[in-house]
Amino acid sequence: MIIGIFAVLTVERAEVMTQVISFDAPPSVFWLIVAALVIVSAILATALQFIRLLFRMVVSVDRGDTFIAVNAARLAQMGWLIVLGQLGILLIWAVEKVVDGYVDDTGIDTDLSLSGWLLALVLFILARVFLRGTDLRAELEGTF
Repeated sequence: MIIGIFAVLTVERAEVMTQVISFDAPPSVFWLIVAALVIVSAILATALQFIRLLFRMVVSVDRGDTFIAVNAARLAQMGWLIVLGQLGILLIWAVEKVVDGYVDDTGIDTDLSLSGWLLALVLFILARVFLRGTDLRAELEGTF
């Protein structure tokens, strides 16, 4: 994606501008396309970080360390990453709505869904559950 952004800004800029002008769109649409590429890159980066945190959590659970503070923190971070991804999707949706005024079919699925927001909520709740489980585990270990 980064290479694509640099290509659109340098080597392919004339070609993209020609396409934008051929659709009778203002030149500012070029910058919306660049912004969309940057936003998609950011969404992909958050997805990669989400998977990394999920993998680390699975490894810790496999070791038998389910209710530890770091897992609660990981779940909260995963919730925030989902929120960031959903905000990015909203931005892409807004860019698509502007570009759609000039192009018949952008090829972008513009159906917004609440499932991502619900996932974030579930992750925040699980983070609290894991934090409470960590406290209970510490209390139990203190009684022996």
